[in-house]
Amino acid sequence: MAAAGLHRPKLEASLIDRPAYVFCVLEALHDALRRRDVYAVGADKWGDLRVRLIEPRLWAAERDTVLRALDQPADPREHLAELAELLNDAFRQVGAGLEANDAAEIKNGKLSPARLEAAPPPEEFAAVHDAFAAMLPRIDYLELLLEVNARTGFLDAMPHLSGSQARREDLDLSLAALLVARSRNIGLTPVVQPGTAALGEHRLIGVEKGYFHGEGIGAASAVLMKSQAGIPITADWGGGMVASTDGLRFVVPVRSLHARPSPLCFGVGKRPRGTTWLNTVSAKVTGLGGLVVPGTLRDSLYILDAIHRLDAAEHPEVITTDQGSYSDIVYGMFAACGYQFAPRHADITDTQLWWIDVRCCRAASPATTTPSTAGAPSTRCRCVGCHCPRSCANGMKWCGSLATGQVRAYD
Repeated sequence: MAAAGLHRPKLEASLIDRPAYVFCVLEALHDALRRRDVYAVGADKWGDLRVRLIEPRLWAAERDTVLRALDQPADPREHLAELAELLNDAFRQVGAGLEANDAAEIKNGKLSPARLEAAPPPEEFAAVHDAFAAMLPRIDYLELLLEVNARTGFLDAMPHLSGSQARREDLDLSLAALLVARSRNIGLTPVVQPGTAALGEHRLIGVEKGYFHGEGIGAASAVLMKSQAGIPITADWGGGMVASTDGLRFVVPVRSLHARPSPLCFGVGKRPRGTTWLNTVSAKVTGLGGLVVPGTLRDSLYILDAIHRLDAAEHPEVITTDQGSYSDIVYGMFAACGYQFAPRHADITDTQLWWIDVRCCRAASPATTTPSTAGAPSTRCRCVGCHCPRSCANGMKWCGSLATGQVRAYD
C-alpha cells in the first residue's frame, strides 16, 4: 500500500508471500483504526471524532454559555489551582493520620487498609421488617401496574411511534400486559385473553410495535421518578445527589449487534456472546435510566454516556460503581462534566496514588518533585504546569460536545 506519486519498489515474486503480506496489512490497518491513527471517512464507529465536535465558529460564540452550564471558569488555571489545593490537602491529611490509624499502614511503598466487616443491623430491624412485610397486600403483577398507573398516569406518557395523539380507552390495559410479558420474559401467550379486546394477540402485537420504543419507555420512567420524588419518605432515603451504576450481564444466544464475546462472563461455547444492561440507581432507590453495552467493554466510559442520557430531570453529583475498568483520565472526564467519579476499588493496594506539590503548579515550567511527607509513596510524580491550560481548553470543547450529544464518551 503506497500513496499516489510515491516510488513503488520492484520486488521479485520469490521475495514476498502475497497472502501473508495481505493479512499483515489488514492487521496493521485494524490496529491503526483502533488507535485512531487511520479514519474511515463518514463512518460512525471508525470515523474521525474531531469532525463531529462543535464547529470552531459555533464554539467561539457559545463557549461562555457551555462553560457556565458545566460550572467551569473561563481560565482553566483557576480550576487547576483548586484541584491542586484539594489534592495537596487530602494527601497531607491522610499522611498525618496514618501513624494513629490502626486500620491502614504502608507496606513496601503501598497502602494496605484493613478489611471492613459488615455492620450488624439495628435491633429493631427485624420487627420493622416483619411489620412492613405484613402490610403489603398480595396482588397480581398486572393489578399492581394498573394501580400505579391510576395514581401516576405513567402509561399515558408513552407516545405512539408515528406521533399520533389518538389513543384507545383500554390502551393502558394492553400496555400493562406488555410490561408483564416483557419484564418477566414469558412471552405474550400467558397474557393473551381472546375474550378481552385489549388483551387479544393481534392487539398486543400492534401496541408493542407502536408504543414500546426507547423514547416512550424513558418518558414513562421520568413520570414515575417525578411521582416518587413527591413521596415524603423518599427524602429520608437520600437527597438524590448520589447514584450507583452497575451492569447486569445477559447471554445472547442469537446473532446481535449488541452481543460481544467474554469467556469470563458468558463462558466458552459455540456462541459465547452476551450483552450488559448498565443501570443507574439513585440514593432514593429509583432507577434513573440505563444503557445497553455490547459485551463487557470498558464500563467507566459507558457510565459517562449513560449519565448524559438519564430519564430523570435532576442529575446526581456523585457516581459510585465497582472497579469500572477505570483509568486516571476518567476521573478528569467526569469532573469536567460536573460529576464526581467514586469507584469502589477491588484492591486499593495496587491502585495508583497521586501526589502534587502546589508550588509546581504555580511555576511556569514543568517540574518533577519527590514527596517528602512521612509515609508517602516513593514514586516520583511529574507535575505539568504549562501544557495543562491548553489541554483543558480542548477538554472543555469535548465536554460541550458530549453534553450536546454530538459525540459519545466511549468513542
